[in-house]
Formats: sequence, C-alpha cells, structure tokens
Amino acid sequence: MTKQAPRKLLTSKQAAEFLNTPEGTVSNWRLRNYGPSFFKVGHGVRYDETDLLAWLERNRVEPDQRRS
Repeated sequence: MTKQAPRKLLTSKQAAEFLNTPEGTVSNWRLRNYGPSFFKVGHGVRYDETDLLAWLERNRVEPDQRRS
C-alpha cells in the first residue's frame, strides 16, 4: 500500500482568499452546484488545495492566437 501525501484542506474563507474571490461568491457557487469540489466535514466545508488548482485549470481561457 502506497502512502499518499496529506491533503491541504482549506476553509471557505481560505479558499476564497486562495482564489482571490469574495467568500460569499464561493458560498454562492456551492449553493448553485458550481465551482470547485468540496468536502462536508460535520457542519463545515473544506476545499482541497489541489482541487482548487485543478478547477482553475479547467476554467482557463486561452486568448485566440489567430488574432495577433
């Protein structure tokens, strides 16, 4: 059995800071079933830092290179 690196779990506030987005926006995304994956931990919510990075990459928009 291989050991996995420990996950870095962030609170909603920390995730919002990481994404440079208001905490209310992150909460709204969650309620609308949009945004990065998250974990329910008791009554709280936690975000895996690697999930935040993956979500950012999936939402990357490349400029149209043909217009240069």
